[in-house]
Amino acid sequence: MSKTTFFKDLGKATNDLLTKDFPTESFGFEAESKAENDVKFKTTGTRKADGSVEATVEPTVGFKKQGASAKATIKADKTYSLEVTHEDKIVDGLKFTLNGETKGEESSAKLSLDYKNASFGTLTGYFLYPFSGTNQPKGAASFSSAYEGLSFGAQAEYQAGNKPGLQSYDVKAIYGGSSFKFGGYYNVKVAKKSTVGLQYHHTVRSDVELISDISVDAANIGGESPKIKFLGLWKRDADTTIKAKVESDAKLSLSYIQKLSPNTTVVIGSESALTEAKPAHKVGATFKFSF
Repeated sequence: MSKTTFFKDLGKATNDLLTKDFPTESFGFEAESKAENDVKFKTTGTRKADGSVEATVEPTVGFKKQGASAKATIKADKTYSLEVTHEDKIVDGLKFTLNGETKGEESSAKLSLDYKNASFGTLTGYFLYPFSGTNQPKGAASFSSAYEGLSFGAQAEYQAGNKPGLQSYDVKAIYGGSSFKFGGYYNVKVAKKSTVGLQYHHTVRSDVELISDISVDAANIGGESPKIKFLGLWKRDADTTIKAKVESDAKLSLSYIQKLSPNTTVVIGSESALTEAKPAHKVGATFKFSF
């Protein structure tokens, strides 16, 4: 049995490279600080092209001896939440998370369980109960496991309340070694859309990585063109990373990540249309501070 990871983390590193650090149409900052008594403080702010502003403040307090932590989240859109986590004390590998959130007239509580066992893999589940608003109670469960170079898992989400029934389910499988990962995924949103796709992540050298992603509507295979993404990453040196992404809907995205100091990083992103039918060019930047 090889090292397993939770279902939500299967393929996460690859997807993060495909989607993160491409700030376009927005300018923002992220600041994180950590004190010796395990107190963390994170602040983010983003100004979008339409003039709207998104801001978040997240203080976190850790209690290592008790295996617990508490995190509060305050957002500019009047979203407030408190999350309490407790792990590895009742049963080794078991983590409890209780989250309460309110946004406008809607409020809810969510209980999550995450369990990792070196022998068979991982199990996760959550139940969300809305105290007010239009949302319905819902829950989800997932499992993942691994054998040698193969990792796999599945997840399902169920809604209770006035319209009970299965809402979505996902299946993932990833096979790889030290320099490559090949994966497949199948995502179904009941009564909406299902997607089937393949991903390939190749670490060509220590400074060069290539990623390709191809997906199609599972209900219309052969009837529509697949969506294709291709990304190339070059680590120029320890402080500079450049990414380029081309998508089949005629978009080219570029990302320039520069570490200015041990505590400061700037990310500059752009997106351009490759066809004359919809000419557009977008730029953005994010400053990241860590102390």
